[in-house]
Amino acid sequence: MSRTDLSEYIGREFETNKSGKCFVVDCKNVKSVIVMFYDGYTTTTQMSNLKRGSVRNPYHENNKLYGVGITDIAGCINGKRDYLYRVWESMITRCYSEKYQQQYPTYREVSVCERWQTYSLFKEDLEKMKCFDKLGVGYHLDKDLIKQGNKVYSPDFCAIVPEVMNLSVVKPSKLSNDLPTGVHFCKRERKYVAQVHRGNGQEGLGYFETPEQAHTAYIKAKRRYLSHLSTEYRGVVDDKVCDALLVRAV
Repeated sequence: MSRTDLSEYIGREFETNKSGKCFVVDCKNVKSVIVMFYDGYTTTTQMSNLKRGSVRNPYHENNKLYGVGITDIAGCINGKRDYLYRVWESMITRCYSEKYQQQYPTYREVSVCERWQTYSLFKEDLEKMKCFDKLGVGYHLDKDLIKQGNKVYSPDFCAIVPEVMNLSVVKPSKLSNDLPTGVHFCKRERKYVAQVHRGNGQEGLGYFETPEQAHTAYIKAKRRYLSHLSTEYRGVVDDKVCDALLVRAV
């Protein structure tokens, strides 16, 4: 079919399966047809896709992940989801999936900034982050090391950090609501035990006569460890992460 034959399609409106209506802007050939949706989104497709209604507008509500996430560039490589896309998809899921939030209620108050709701912009920002080459290999995207209690995934407060650093600021589960963090009672010794999380395991800090003594030992050990991590990873991760650890170590 020649360009002259295709000219009759210019300006013609087509209905898509999931993205509403679009119209033809230009036709170079049957494999290069430029269409525009009524929200202004423009893409190039094949005439066969256009006639089948399979042209997709990532900004249409029907195509947004949980009504929020915009997959504006391919997230798959050779038919498999790219790792970075899975990180983005997981972030959107944690913040906007009702099923996920029923299982993990703490995420009901967490959101994703408007910029990162679009996959290409999320990808652009992460590729500029320190330690991007380590992401997924012992390193993770963290949202609240730089700003304690942060509830928004954004380039301002997120960083790529080693798992050991991420685990270092997670409060250990309390074995008893009557005892302070990092403390439990040993029935055999009839004394209180303090433990602090270091690396991939717990470090015992000894036995104490009172829970207050044990908790003091826990706080001191925790601060020493955070200070150690700040020094060890200075120059490796974002400096703001190390600065934040030092603040918590005071």
